[in-house]
Amino acid sequence: MIIHHLAVDGVSWRILLSDLKRIYQQLITQKPIEIGAKTTAFIDWAEKLNNYAQSEMIKQELNYWLKQPWSKITSLPIDYLDGVSLERGGTFI
Repeated sequence: MIIHHLAVDGVSWRILLSDLKRIYQQLITQKPIEIGAKTTAFIDWAEKLNNYAQSEMIKQELNYWLKQPWSKITSLPIDYLDGVSLERGGTFI
């Protein structure tokens, strides 16, 4: 099977490979092919997340987060004094 990396992302690729492995094992052992129940689609998850973000519970938390002393955030220490970072660089995380 060949799939271009623009057609499938890394997370989906692992799920697809897992399903293909399960199907292959069922075929070689002559068992009925069962891939399990369908999981939540991304669009459904995104809609639920948006509804949650617009919920009264989250709106009630807005004041708390707006009152945080964001201007007092300090930089995290760097690993190496010369500025070389083996992982990631940035001003704020």
